Amino acid sequence: MKSNLINSLLKNINSDLKSKKILGTMINLAKQLEIRHVIEGIESTSQLRVVETLGGEIYQGYYFSKPMDCTSLERVLELFNNDEFIA
Repeated sequence: MKSNLINSLLKNINSDLKSKKILGTMINLAKQLEIRHVIEGIESTSQLRVVETLGGEIYQGYYFSKPMDCTSLERVLELFNNDEFIA
């Protein structure tokens, strides 16, 4: 089972203790229920670090890549699989 955790909590995650606690609780609950979860909306290194600290494991957001079409994604994956990918 997969659940997407809401990204609105990430907007002020570095300064809003309540958002941090809510997101941490959601991550822990998902893990306890053995629900795979994707934390969406990662836009900065600081957000990623906080989410990692809270126990998040799967991420998505502009920090990693802007949305792309299938052709672009296939090209990136091809480069990555051929060790040509430079992050």
